[in-house]
Amino acid sequence: MKLNWKLIRRDMTDEIVLPEAPPLLRAAAQNILGIVERTPPIYYTTMSNLDKKLLVEYWKQIDGMDQILDEAQVDQKAFYSWYSNQATLPETISRARRWLIEHNYIIVNERVGQQAVDAGKKVRGSF
Repeated sequence: MKLNWKLIRRDMTDEIVLPEAPPLLRAAAQNILGIVERTPPIYYTTMSNLDKKLLVEYWKQIDGMDQILDEAQVDQKAFYSWYSNQATLPETISRARRWLIEHNYIIVNERVGQQAVDAGKKVRGSF
């Protein structure tokens, strides 16, 4: 997964900005771009595999999952509370990732992208 640097814009504090992103996805999309920028390349073989790996990185880097897991070793209630009240919803992260790909901010492996398109056609054809 690569960033399309030609589209990336930053504000005066050097934060990535996406004013054209849908308001409900904007923060998650900006966070995902930041994660991709500072994380070693994420190896994935399917879009669902990418979503899982991106979800874990998002929770670690943005939502503080590592800290809560350290606490959860002592108290499982801390993890459940974090997940219920602080963790970004997986669907939000997945939708933001899809928006970024559809708008060419993120460039995915061509083979994996084609597999996703083919799978989508197969699912839509079964209705």
